[in-house]
Amino acid sequence: MKFDDLLRAGNEAVRTQMTRGADLLLLRGDDDLIPASDDGYFPEGSMIRRVQSEHAVGLLFGPRAMTTLVLDPRVFSGTAIHAFNRKRFFLRMAHTGHVFETVFFGSKAEADAALARVHKMHESVEGVIPRNVGTWKAGTPYSAFGPEEQLWTVGSMFDAALTFYELLVAKLTDAEREQLWQDYRLFGELFGMDRSLMPATYPDFVEYWNGRINSGELCLSDDAKAMGYHLSFGLPLPLFMKPIQSIMELILKGSLPPWVREQYRLTYNLADAARFEAVTRAIRASRLEKPMSVSRRLTKAYGKPWRGDNAYLFNMVARTERRRVLRGRTSIPGFSDLEYLKD
Repeated sequence: MKFDDLLRAGNEAVRTQMTRGADLLLLRGDDDLIPASDDGYFPEGSMIRRVQSEHAVGLLFGPRAMTTLVLDPRVFSGTAIHAFNRKRFFLRMAHTGHVFETVFFGSKAEADAALARVHKMHESVEGVIPRNVGTWKAGTPYSAFGPEEQLWTVGSMFDAALTFYELLVAKLTDAEREQLWQDYRLFGELFGMDRSLMPATYPDFVEYWNGRINSGELCLSDDAKAMGYHLSFGLPLPLFMKPIQSIMELILKGSLPPWVREQYRLTYNLADAARFEAVTRAIRASRLEKPMSVSRRLTKAYGKPWRGDNAYLFNMVARTERRRVLRGRTSIPGFSDLEYLKD
């Protein structure tokens, strides 16, 4: 198949799946919505709100960030060992998504309440790495308030959000990237980071990020690989969402740097690259075309069709996981039942 034919097929596939997505979104209830507020830390017009309010970014940046986060054994240990319910880890991820979107879109009062709950939970997240992993020795300490762990966490989120916005929406200018990074510095500060310990500018962040990638410190244990892989490529979604999920997983895989795909031993061939290019170009192009039926229907129901919170889909993931666990299935094979993680 020629590339132009593949691109046309990708456009048609995206249109079809987005139309199905419209049907799903039109069924959401008011309880799934997070009311947007201009009385928040990130009012309308802020760069982080502009980026995170894109459905494509909000849905995909979390899973991609997790594939990177767990490459630091300290962050993985803190996340895995202190998970409140490893049997339902996607529930924990859904809660995290709700908290982030409350900070992004909610009022200061709503954000402060969510941040206080997170701070209280993080007070007990400290310990030592239980096993040797790569260059890291068993007994290396970690903490939810460790500056290096916090910076790697915020940096992974920022990198994922910037990647998907520029991949699926539009390229940002240097000034806009700078504004987005400054917003993420505030975001990190709200979660307890010391702003003075964060890269001061976007170029400083790029230097930090590249230095960390080339440090030789990042590595995956088998259990971290199981968590990172399934959080991106094993989301518990209903069967009728599988076509959309296949597109999401293709975009996630194609967005990862080659060195991350190598860590996870993900195959990515020329055919995958062509499909990825076709799908991402189709998504970008669809924003510039005359409104199609999906856009008109979503605009009528919710205003701008591509923007908003993702509470409905977070809840869908949590509900699907619950049904699977009740039927005796493991939430994350190779992680949920690890003996050394059990209480």
